Amino acid sequence: MTPPDATTSEKSAVPRAQSVVAPIVLGVHLPETPVDLIDYAIQVASMSVPTVPTDRRVLFKGDRKATTVTHQRRLLHGRLQNGGYYMRLCDCRPKANREEWMNQSQWQLTTRVLEDPRLVSEIPADATAITLTVTSFRLYRRTVQSARQLAIARHCLVEAFRALDSDLIISSAGQTDWHPAWWPDPVTAES
Repeated sequence: MTPPDATTSEKSAVPRAQSVVAPIVLGVHLPETPVDLIDYAIQVASMSVPTVPTDRRVLFKGDRKATTVTHQRRLLHGRLQNGGYYMRLCDCRPKANREEWMNQSQWQLTTRVLEDPRLVSEIPADATAITLTVTSFRLYRRTVQSARQLAIARHCLVEAFRALDSDLIISSAGQTDWHPAWWPDPVTAES
């Protein structure tokens, strides 16, 4: 099975439908409940992405040379100020605060409810239209950094919504599936 398209090359052998940065629109029939089920789906998906160690060079105040420090690459999630939710893969340095971690992100995936689901013709009017959009990512040699973690996060988020609605509608989809062969060694982070 071919891994998801993590490159920006136009000559990629993987179809665009498998791109990890292409947006996904979901049609979900959410039951009436006081619990925020979208937030719940984000939390479940976030816990499904493994935390992995990665080394980074850090220059501390007063030092002349950078020191190698092992960080934990992990998925943080929360609410956006203007509505919606985010999942952000960050390199978390020991003894650093969350604000510093957020500045070391590899990518960010946002989830928003479309106010007018009629904008997407495949989504029925009685369903909630939800967009999953990669709003930022880092490139290195024309490759999306930490694309495997992004692919796992996207897949787990779609599956969390599928658990809420067995009749989930996936429209204008990028990569939504996952194959273990894409990440044969889950203990180490890709660079």
